[in-house]
Amino acid sequence: MIRCLSTVSKDGSGTIDEPQTVLTDIVTICRSFNMNNYLLAAGLMSFITFIGHLTYGRKHYLKPLLEAELTPNAKVMMHCVFHYVSVFIALSTVVLISSASTVVSSTHSFGMIAFIALNFGLFAIWQIYIGVSSELANPFKSIFQWLVFVLIAGLSICGILV
Repeated sequence: MIRCLSTVSKDGSGTIDEPQTVLTDIVTICRSFNMNNYLLAAGLMSFITFIGHLTYGRKHYLKPLLEAELTPNAKVMMHCVFHYVSVFIALSTVVLISSASTVVSSTHSFGMIAFIALNFGLFAIWQIYIGVSSELANPFKSIFQWLVFVLIAGLSICGILV
């Protein structure tokens, strides 16, 4: 049952519920939706990554790559690879959010989420390895996506273990 934040008695004086009571009500509401909060957080982070990939990534990575002096074949292939990643992130977002909201049963989503977590985890490991072995002055700042990938992978793993 949800209580109002403030109540008014018959004499007109009002009281405000304690913050702990309000917080308890919010937690109760979230639990009534029966959502897996880890998978929801991973899905929302994946969605933000998708938006960042299409906006920041297109501007700072794809456009300069397409304007560089490369063979037309290399440009087309890198453009395709960019959008392969776009599709993977978009589908991962859909699977994580639908699994969080129990649209897909946990039995059916276990393998998909494990696959998504493994991919994002390997993306992070590979990006860290390439960054550290490159000539970048500050690889962890220059290529920061590894942190988001680690968070999505970790939240996904936590979501299937809950």
